[in-house]
Amino acid sequence: MCYRMEQIIERYQKMTGTCIPDHDSREQLYGELAMLRKDSRRLHSNMRRYTGEDMSSIPFEELDAVEQELERAVNKVRHRKNELLHQQLENLRRKVNLLINISDSGASCRAGISTGGDRSKAGGASASLGSIPILWRTQ
Repeated sequence: MCYRMEQIIERYQKMTGTCIPDHDSREQLYGELAMLRKDSRRLHSNMRRYTGEDMSSIPFEELDAVEQELERAVNKVRHRKNELLHQQLENLRRKVNLLINISDSGASCRAGISTGGDRSKAGGASASLGSIPILWRTQ
C-alpha cells in the first residue's frame, strides 16, 4: 500500500474533520494584501492628522471636539501652575517671617549683651559677653 502525499492529507482531513488551507490561493493572498494596504493607508492618514499635516480631511465636529479638549487641558495646566505658584509664595512668606523673627531675636540678644556689658563694667559676672561679635545687622 503505497500512498501519495495527497492521499495521506485527504485521509487525515476526513479522519479529523479539519481542512488544511490551500497556500496557493492567490485570491486569498490578494484579499489579505488589499486589507493590509487599507490598514496602512488608514494608519498613515491618522499619523498625518495627529502631526497636523493633513487637517483638511477632518470633519468640523471632530476639529471642534479636539479644540475643546485642548482648551480643557490648557486650563488644567494653568490651574496646576497657579497652585504651585501659590505654594511657592506661601513658602517664601514663611521664610521671610522666619528670617524676621531671627533678626528680631538677634536684636534682642544684642540689646541684652549691650546691657549686660554695662553691668560688667559695674563689676558683673558677664564681662565675657561683651567680647562676642555682633553677627546680625538690622537696618
